[in-house]
Amino acid sequence: MTILELSDVCYTYDKGTPEANEALSHIDLKIEKGSMTGLIGHTGCGKSTLLRMLNGLLRPDSGKILLDGKDIWENPKEISKVRFRVGLVMQYPEYQLFDETVRADIAYGPKNMKLDEQEIARRVEAAASFAGLTPDLLDKSPFELSGGQKRRAAIAGVMAMQPEILVLDEPAAGLDPKGREDIFAGLERYRRESGATVIVVSHSMEDMARYCERLIVMNDGAIYMEGTQAQVFGEPEKLMQIGLGVPEVTRLVAKLREGGMPLSPDIYTVEAAKAALLPLLGGERA
Repeated sequence: MTILELSDVCYTYDKGTPEANEALSHIDLKIEKGSMTGLIGHTGCGKSTLLRMLNGLLRPDSGKILLDGKDIWENPKEISKVRFRVGLVMQYPEYQLFDETVRADIAYGPKNMKLDEQEIARRVEAAASFAGLTPDLLDKSPFELSGGQKRRAAIAGVMAMQPEILVLDEPAAGLDPKGREDIFAGLERYRRESGATVIVVSHSMEDMARYCERLIVMNDGAIYMEGTQAQVFGEPEKLMQIGLGVPEVTRLVAKLREGGMPLSPDIYTVEAAKAALLPLLGGERA
């Protein structure tokens, strides 16, 4: 079931001036309810502009953005309601933390939704758990937290509004491998337990392969490729044409196949590679 659809969406920055820059060109896109979709592409390809379109921070020059089949700009005065339904986490959201405690920062969105104190408290604790924040951190100043904890607090602040669609721009940028894994594992648990739809931008092909069911590749403001992992990573030549690639483990498996090992070409994660290689190497003892 489609929850979000873009139909022939176009957008140009500084339209009508000599500095005009077409950021999005005739975007047609459907996002399925409850899915985790990855958005891939180089800096400047239009990803961040597209994300801002999804919750009404930017309005298309032409085309429509449909949420549950309804144009989000049908009544511009009610666009704020769309922003509660489509939560957006910008890149490096920790720089937007401002309140005295982590708890108060996470509660900011639910308070703006005019919820009662009991519901706000419930949402704050649930969101903190999904984001990987332990209870002892909630009453600390956000400025006492580590970089990764700040990132999780900022993400929890959007989760606490319980949006039907959670959109994140490079949520694990700059974090170490453990921090990246914690962020994405939390997002996957949130999606699974809440039924929310998640759309995430990442430059890491490994993250995309491990967590996203469907991939969208952008180039020069347009949709270049889209499909399942197998459909997108199965065409490495097309990705290489725009300076992208497949996960490192996929390249490793390709070299092993060239050396004669009977491995499937559709291996995109370390876990899948391990499962395929162990029987060939004699099991766990090897």
